[in-house]
Amino acid sequence: FLIRSELEALAGRLACGRVEADRLVRLEAIYDTHAAAIRAEDGSGALAANATFHATLYAACGLPTLIQMIDSLWLQVGPSLNLLFSGSTQAPWIGATTHPAMIRAIRNGDGPAAASAMTDLLDHLSD
Repeated sequence: FLIRSELEALAGRLACGRVEADRLVRLEAIYDTHAAAIRAEDGSGALAANATFHATLYAACGLPTLIQMIDSLWLQVGPSLNLLFSGSTQAPWIGATTHPAMIRAIRNGDGPAAASAMTDLLDHLSD
């Protein structure tokens, strides 16, 4: 989680200044889909929207090697993310609060705040 946290925070910080208006609109729509899936207790839909949100954001960082490294880490932890919704979909889902923080940071052009929101998310998952 430490490596993932640092790499994803870097990608979020770098992407922040490069996110164009249409990508921001896509991120907001993906977040809405993510939040709706959580409300509907649709674990697989929430996980899919979460992955799409992060991939869409990181694609703006402009560093294909960084994205490949992050993708590799996602493949390693992906199966365990399903445990967040195993048995009960009432598991807390921190992305519901950190994604809006990331969107605000992007809207404000605040790379450090985007990185902080990402670090907060991953720190919570590693607890």
